[in-house]
Amino acid sequence: MSLSNPNVVAIQGGGNVKHLGSAAKVLALFDCIRKFGADTLDQGLLLDRLYKRYLRNEEVEPALTALKHVLRRFEAIHSRDVDWAALGVDTDEPTFQSPDASLGEVWSEFFRRINDCGESVLYYCRKGEPWAAPLKLSRADFASLDREDKRPLAEYDALEGPPFWLAEPPPPVLSPSYKSGREVPHGTPGSIQPDYVSPDGMSATFVHRMDE
Repeated sequence: MSLSNPNVVAIQGGGNVKHLGSAAKVLALFDCIRKFGADTLDQGLLLDRLYKRYLRNEEVEPALTALKHVLRRFEAIHSRDVDWAALGVDTDEPTFQSPDASLGEVWSEFFRRINDCGESVLYYCRKGEPWAAPLKLSRADFASLDREDKRPLAEYDALEGPPFWLAEPPPPVLSPSYKSGREVPHGTPGSIQPDYVSPDGMSATFVHRMDE
């Protein structure tokens, strides 16, 4: 899997960025938390702050504790009790096909990666560097990660409607200084420093000035 992929949702926090899976799978995870983990601790941390916004530094540790409680509940629930097709999840993967798999087995890798990024945030806080990247979800392409890094946290706090990671990325805008340019892949002779990153996020996009 490419390190940069707009079709994948990532979790980021502290110094880590880890892929989770498709938007459908991440939505399915939170649907499972909502349905099967509703009585575990403060669900607002998971179903609002993590799902839709970001976790403040002081919210990270209680949120990771809540995730551990959810995972323990998931271990007692069979994956066959979930209508995966209705959630839009591709069930070709072995964990979804096994009739004996628990929800804990289905989602354990997701939880581990979220926990790793959360622990990275806590590590930087303990070092006295609380300005490290907060724990949040994002599309996994370079353009989206950069855009979300630069987005003011106040925009997350004020957000109404779907989370930003569900939105389609905006189209790239060429610099006006290269009106006669053309896009070329990285490494093309004559290419210059990247003017922008393409929305597919698969590689940096460079601009090559053409002769008039």
